[in-house]
Amino acid sequence: MVKAKLKYQDAGEVKVTGADDWNIPVKITINAPGPIFDKWTLTADCYQPRRDKILQWGFRAEAEDKETLVALVNKYWKPFYEKAMKSFEMVPDEDGNISCGIG
Repeated sequence: MVKAKLKYQDAGEVKVTGADDWNIPVKITINAPGPIFDKWTLTADCYQPRRDKILQWGFRAEAEDKETLVALVNKYWKPFYEKAMKSFEMVPDEDGNISCGIG
């Protein structure tokens, strides 16, 4: 089975594929074509924790359909958040104490 390449256009300051612990997509929205956007548009602010800065609409991508943008989020951003959420799992140490955090 051959997977089709996602057809989209990066339009933000940070590429969709550039999400990492330096560039975190937050406040993610998918907008239908209308008065603001000509095409289906994925927008997300880019939180840069090491710079304590937020780039409004730092991430932006355009596509002909909503499904492409949902696929982008699932492919590039969802795994990032799943990994981050694992840091909140409650793990008992050797003494049975339970803590929540990275490690």
